[in-house]
Amino acid sequence: MTVAARASAWTRLSDRANAAVWALPAPRRVKALLSRGVYRNPPMPVDRVLELLDALERAEVELILMGGWGIDALVGHQRRVHRDLDLIVARRHVEAAIGTLRRMGFEEWFRDCSPARLAAHRVEGDIVVMRDSAMRVVELHPIRLRDGAGPEAVRGSIGGHPVRCISAQLQVDAHSRFRKRLPGDRRRQEENLATARQVLGRAHPG
Repeated sequence: MTVAARASAWTRLSDRANAAVWALPAPRRVKALLSRGVYRNPPMPVDRVLELLDALERAEVELILMGGWGIDALVGHQRRVHRDLDLIVARRHVEAAIGTLRRMGFEEWFRDCSPARLAAHRVEGDIVVMRDSAMRVVELHPIRLRDGAGPEAVRGSIGGHPVRCISAQLQVDAHSRFRKRLPGDRRRQEENLATARQVLGRAHPG
């Protein structure tokens, strides 16, 4: 493992501060808010994204991109730095996805058991959060993707490579329903919402 591939000293320090936050005797929503203030994942570069997507495809894991990378897949190029990779994964393929990511140097960080929805689609099981030695994060959101039951997926591209991502309409719905609490998170959410609306407007002019 090269020095460049390992987590920076600042990331390790902020990670310890984050662990202290989660050990506080406080409500979960308070700790989650404090956590976002003291810890920020290092960037997830496009070459790492493509490496992970290729490995998951070879493992025949059915998935759909969401989040910031999902927005960039819609527009066909990277607009900004992303600090994680959010993936909707077919519920039946979650363990295969976890095993594949472990072979790619990731370990399970934690599981989020709080109820979550993507518009009308309920996350079925815990959201699995994994990270590698550089503390770059991948989130797996298990959803049933059989018989047309999953969220609407469209073709997008990252780094010139075709990928499946959630539709612009679903991005608009998802970003309109929930308002982020921290200013930086709200700014990124508003940018994502504006971009999804632009894509939707190009697809359905007038």
